[in-house]
Amino acid sequence: MIKLISETQLATITTRKLSLQLRVYLAVYIISVLFDLMHWPFYTELTVVSVVGLMLSYSFRFYNKENKDFIDHIKLFFVITWSLNTINGVLYLIKLPPFLSLLPYGILIWLLTTRKITYVELFGALRLKKNENKLYTVVFLIAVISIFLGVLFILMHWPYASIMLIIGLLLFSMIVILDYFVREYPIDQNEIDDIGKR
Repeated sequence: MIKLISETQLATITTRKLSLQLRVYLAVYIISVLFDLMHWPFYTELTVVSVVGLMLSYSFRFYNKENKDFIDHIKLFFVITWSLNTINGVLYLIKLPPFLSLLPYGILIWLLTTRKITYVELFGALRLKKNENKLYTVVFLIAVISIFLGVLFILMHWPYASIMLIIGLLLFSMIVILDYFVREYPIDQNEIDDIGKR
């Protein structure tokens, strides 16, 4: 039996595939930050591949989205300017004034404060499957705590700073990918609106 799917379901499937690509590129970027902190080789290549992948995947995701709000345009602007600034910073293409590197962050902060944009509008609602909620939270906390302790240990020149940073950043990059499989994605627009009202 052949099962037909609607255009809305096809758009949801396409968005989920692009969401997984975004998460993989973000995990590779986090690993490239680890390579930079540890002064390992191939930092430049990993960073450029991940940032270009993030920029292209997010642009395709934006293009495939049916209803584009103002915040979607802001996110696209932020991703593209951040990507270009990161590529420029890694490859040393053009010497830019320092304020141009901070411009996207300033615009994002200004828009968040003047337009009263909520967390749900910016990042979407986080709904986890019931079984994975506690484990996900524990692993996330371990990753964040080990990153903060690793940075503290580096600043204080204490031993084991590298190990903590490696564990924290690798756990965090795994969380970014595993979050795709742990999240429940609402398909119906009314269900998305209900989440935003909570």
